[in-house]
Amino acid sequence: MIKSLFSGITALKANTKAMGVIGDNIANVNTTAFKGARLDFANLLNQSVGGYTGEEVGSGVTSSKLVPDWTQGSIQNTTNSTDVAINGNGFFVVKDDDGNEYYTRAGAFHFDKDGYLVDHNGYKVQGDGGDLQLSDTTGSSSISINSVGVITAFSAGDTSGTEVGTISLATFPCNWGLGKMDKNLYTTTALSGSASKSAPGSGGTGTVSYMSLEMSNVDLATEFGKMITTQRSFQAAAKVITASDEVLQSLLSIKR
Repeated sequence: MIKSLFSGITALKANTKAMGVIGDNIANVNTTAFKGARLDFANLLNQSVGGYTGEEVGSGVTSSKLVPDWTQGSIQNTTNSTDVAINGNGFFVVKDDDGNEYYTRAGAFHFDKDGYLVDHNGYKVQGDGGDLQLSDTTGSSSISINSVGVITAFSAGDTSGTEVGTISLATFPCNWGLGKMDKNLYTTTALSGSASKSAPGSGGTGTVSYMSLEMSNVDLATEFGKMITTQRSFQAAAKVITASDEVLQSLLSIKR
């Protein structure tokens, strides 16, 4: 009975973590380019002094790995000429004021007062030649971005436009290894490998869509289904603990 008691406790802990992941997914259903995740479980076994015999009874469950879902989110049209969505596996490259490099799928960009293309954090979007900046912050009346990331600025009466630069996209040997940060940002780790940068449409990065944003890939119906099964699993584990406690009380009563 003691074994079932502690097995039930491990199930409570694991399902609590799983519910936290589900809650995070649901909370970010409207977050631009958010990627949902799931929590994988693994069983626990006891090992005797003589090693494994093949007849070990399980000792419960543990959370093994948080697995991100890198599937493409739906593309939604916007009215902002500097909104960009990625159709493919690439990531936008941005840098903060200290030169630290980060990666994001959220393409809600705008030009700041100095003419730099920045994200909502104020981090500068990187192009093939570094920072992307308008040469004339007062004369440009409209912006165009084609599918391969070339930004063209148009002034009043100018039909040919002036090329600002080309947006760079990054890919990684293993997206699963990327470090997830706040503010829709990712960073490289030893597991992800180094970033390979190229223009949209090359190097497996995918193309970009102008005046569009990638939506969250979280499916509410799926998450609600997971929430129900996780809740039932939690309740069942609690019942195991209660039943084990009642059996222990009965044993103590017999002794008395």
